[in-house]
Amino acid sequence: MLVLPVLNDIFHVVGFGRVDENRSFKTTLELNLQRLDDFPEDADAYVNDNFAFRGPFLEVFHRTKYTVFGVSPSPDKTIVGKEGYFFNAGKDLDIYLGKLDLSEEQLSAFSNEWQQRSAYFDSLGITCYWLVPPLKHNVYPDFLPNSVVRRKTPTRVQVLKDHFSDEFPSLIIDPSAAFQHQRSKTKLYYTLDNHWTYMGGEIAYELLLNEIKDDFPTKNIPLKTNPNWESNVNRKGIHRRVMGVPELEELEFVPDFENATAVEVEKYGFEPPLAFAYPEKFEFRYINPSIEKGSGLRALIVRDSFGKQMIPFLSQSFEESLFIFDGWQFKADREIIETMQPDIIIYVSVESLLEEFIIKR
Repeated sequence: MLVLPVLNDIFHVVGFGRVDENRSFKTTLELNLQRLDDFPEDADAYVNDNFAFRGPFLEVFHRTKYTVFGVSPSPDKTIVGKEGYFFNAGKDLDIYLGKLDLSEEQLSAFSNEWQQRSAYFDSLGITCYWLVPPLKHNVYPDFLPNSVVRRKTPTRVQVLKDHFSDEFPSLIIDPSAAFQHQRSKTKLYYTLDNHWTYMGGEIAYELLLNEIKDDFPTKNIPLKTNPNWESNVNRKGIHRRVMGVPELEELEFVPDFENATAVEVEKYGFEPPLAFAYPEKFEFRYINPSIEKGSGLRALIVRDSFGKQMIPFLSQSFEESLFIFDGWQFKADREIIETMQPDIIIYVSVESLLEEFIIKR
């Protein structure tokens, strides 16, 4: 067993593809005489990542853990739930268990941050909305393993809403109640990923847009729902990669509007953050020529990856919509705001990223 991988590396008798483990691999090994202490650890990592039979061995290991024992091969990343659902471990699980509740110091920092943002937005006549997608755990707690039991405390979003009840009573939009009402009728989250589906995004969109329409009753803000749903087999998702079992798949439904009027147009060309892993996703810009100029709203949407499932809907509802994925910083970027001159700003950030608003960079 020890010799065969070495011989195969030398003579290349059998080739194996690399298994996607949702991480970067060590693909080179260099000897630096100035830093010899690092070499044993580097060599160990290189051999672990590149020996010939790594792929098939991992597949056997993953398949055995899942199909025989019904557990995750990486329990620090993925939890195997019921009804084919998988859940994030790590921070998301700690939040669900009540281990990362917001402190008084953090709540005070949120107040300070939003006081400053609100003063700036008010000076420009901008209305702000903060949509917080709930954790999958809070929407499907009955699909978690029986060993995962949440403490009977309010969610962090509810705590923050209560804290803001006097200063910013309408700032946060929490779709949790709507999701609980719809979860038996609609697949709101992917089974193989931590994100909501396009159908979940549609429900959150409708909730958000009704709030906006109430605030701007004289504006032309079309509500675009009930699209045609095109189905395809989805073999993606963070949990599918972690589990490493090739036959795991699910149906995905993607919206298609026959009467879509918004068109993607040339970007403003703002610079993405340094070292951002997805610079091609930083900026998307849409214009809706069916909405007469000045009769609708110009919307800036600062989003995380959950915002992707809302783009087909939100882009249809505004005169102009600009989607910014700024590397989970959720900034009030003055260059972007003062160049675009939006009427409204919408933040879309999942519950586990609340603290990003008060991190000083």
